[in-house]
Amino acid sequence: EYIIKHSYLRKHCEIDFFGGEPLVNMPVVKHLVEYVRRREKETGKQFKLTLTTNGLLLNEENRKWLNDNNISLVLSLDGRKEVHDRYRVDYAGKGSWDRIVPKFQKLVESREGTDKTYYMRGTFTHANPDFMKDIRTMLDLGFTELSMEPVVTAPYDPTALTPEDIEIVKQELR
Repeated sequence: EYIIKHSYLRKHCEIDFFGGEPLVNMPVVKHLVEYVRRREKETGKQFKLTLTTNGLLLNEENRKWLNDNNISLVLSLDGRKEVHDRYRVDYAGKGSWDRIVPKFQKLVESREGTDKTYYMRGTFTHANPDFMKDIRTMLDLGFTELSMEPVVTAPYDPTALTPEDIEIVKQELR
């Protein structure tokens, strides 16, 4: 309601579900999407809905629902296996690469030939300032919609990019 009220004459609005893992609470996501779709009809507004996921809870039921409801997806994959598994671990400390890559591939395959959007979102950190290797890995896996973003953290965090890393990043960008 806040967005509707404060978007004034703007017709196109956007809501992103992210932070933690939205699929943990699918009932709330579903309720909000149903509410937004109803309010679109009542107000004439059009909402683009996007959900960011780490993929662990991406199952057939969730994939179908996300596709059926035209939810754009941001798929978190930090790059090559060793980079991704360094930070993306489960409660037991085991990396998630092997579990999520097939789920992401199946989801992308289910969207081919449609206007349903996705993109892989990776993060480059002190562990992978040579992020072009990560982009190549994603391309080799069949993902074509890619975004690599720098880590945003305190300078003392071990993932923070150092001045030396920045020089590597500059070379990668060239």
